[in-house]
Amino acid sequence: MGARLPSESDLAARWSASRGTVRQAVATLAAEGLIGSRQGARRTVLRQERRHSCGEVNSFAQWAEGVGHRADSRFLSRIRRPATAGEAERLALDPGTEILAVLRLRLRDGEPTLVERTAYADWVAAAVEALPADCRSVMDSLAQGSGIVARHGRGGRVRLSPGSAATLRLLQLLRLLP
Repeated sequence: MGARLPSESDLAARWSASRGTVRQAVATLAAEGLIGSRQGARRTVLRQERRHSCGEVNSFAQWAEGVGHRADSRFLSRIRRPATAGEAERLALDPGTEILAVLRLRLRDGEPTLVERTAYADWVAAAVEALPADCRSVMDSLAQGSGIVARHGRGGRVRLSPGSAATLRLLQLLRLLP
């Protein structure tokens, strides 16, 4: 930290890249808070670890491993049921179409970290049901085993909400409460 970056032209020459490409890369690093600058001064390194950008579409496993942690998970339930109106809209299905509702416990370095609730469209449900209970990454497994590749999310969302007592038990947090 505190190291000065070479000029854009030096970076372009060193990496055989155009100055436009270097400018984009520098802007991305600045936006992520990894480098900073003052007017008239060269850019400096502010910190070395990369924070996950919420604008990127990555799985939990890709995110955790990308920041140096081990990712694991456990399917807690996989239940077929009719889609709610919201699920049907997000999955581009007719209301009431059968979906697979999945509840998973996500672990980072063996510690419970996240409770994930995901709705899968009917056409992919059987492939998700066939995955082992300790499947590390549904997205990676579907791509490798079934040739199903997620290109981008349509209407996907991540919602952070206060945990119910059941969710807190899954995350083993109740032991921390008075």
